[in-house]
Amino acid sequence: MMPSLNTVSDTYLSPEWITQALKYSGAINGDARAVESRAETLSGGLMADTYRIDLAYESPDDAGPKTLVAKFPSSNPDSRSAGEEMLAYEREINFYKYIRPTLSTRVPVCYFAEIDRDTGNFALLIEDLNPAEVVTGPNCGYRRAESAMRQLAHLHADTWGGMALTGGDWLLDYGDTAYFCQLQSWLEKGWGIMKQVAGDVGVDRSGTPIQLPDNFESLGDAFLEKLDDWQARITERRCLVHCDYRTANLLFKGPDESIAIDWQTFHLGSPGIDTSYFINCTFDQQQRQEHQGRLLDAYYETLQQREISDYSRENCWEDFLFGGFYCVMMTMYTTYGVGGTQLSAAARDQIFSTVPRFWAFISENNILDEL
Repeated sequence: MMPSLNTVSDTYLSPEWITQALKYSGAINGDARAVESRAETLSGGLMADTYRIDLAYESPDDAGPKTLVAKFPSSNPDSRSAGEEMLAYEREINFYKYIRPTLSTRVPVCYFAEIDRDTGNFALLIEDLNPAEVVTGPNCGYRRAESAMRQLAHLHADTWGGMALTGGDWLLDYGDTAYFCQLQSWLEKGWGIMKQVAGDVGVDRSGTPIQLPDNFESLGDAFLEKLDDWQARITERRCLVHCDYRTANLLFKGPDESIAIDWQTFHLGSPGIDTSYFINCTFDQQQRQEHQGRLLDAYYETLQQREISDYSRENCWEDFLFGGFYCVMMTMYTTYGVGGTQLSAAARDQIFSTVPRFWAFISENNILDEL
């Protein structure tokens, strides 16, 4: 029997609830049961509460996972409301249930994934990839970045054209006019919040004061004015895109193996959304200029090895450039997602710390003029 999703948060972390969830999915069998669970809060995501859970079983021979990662709806009311409205929770659950089994790219093993659409309550139990590590952007280096770009190419190749993907209203498509109108509303609200709090930004994670570019407001305003033109650009070529592909959402096992996590944002859209977002999030302006050509070469080479023949190197570069506006969009989208009524100082500074490099990429390549 499926465990109840309409319960208090502490119950989700209990050995009784976890046992029932693992038995329901077939991750444990017979009389096996967890008798102890110890939860550690994991940092990172803004739209869900995430824990690493250590489990002890009644018998040492029980074959269930000894540790796992669990995700539940955010305890922040703004984040939870946005997660439900944006279908972020439902998307991640259905990704693990329906899409993950079709992919060749490395994704965590799923032990339990269910959601109650009426209440928005959900529970996701997945493989704990420890000792794989999160490597922050400045420490990523070229070799890890290349492995991540090659894995990204496999994800895109698996779903090239989007024709093999089927789903309900949770499979969001940037080419869907009604959905894109809703997205525009979220972006306008998020951008309004960003402009309101821009004068109060603090420091980035290194403690360096955040200096917003002189064209902060003008570029953001111009992007929203040309949103329809950008939609046309990001729907010319489509595949499944992660949409938050950055080192914070990757786990590395050594320098040559990367595993993507946090699948609550995926869409159908341009491959350049992921290539541009990853490179711009990982490297500062100088490092990006040094590495972007080789990284795109590695990505493109992998696509060719997967026999994606209807995609030129020029297409790849063009998608990368127009994907730069996705970086700008994500600051607005995330602001709305976590700050519908109040944006915390920590969330504000995390979001605004990306603005200088994202805006610089657009300006440096004159991408606004190309729209």
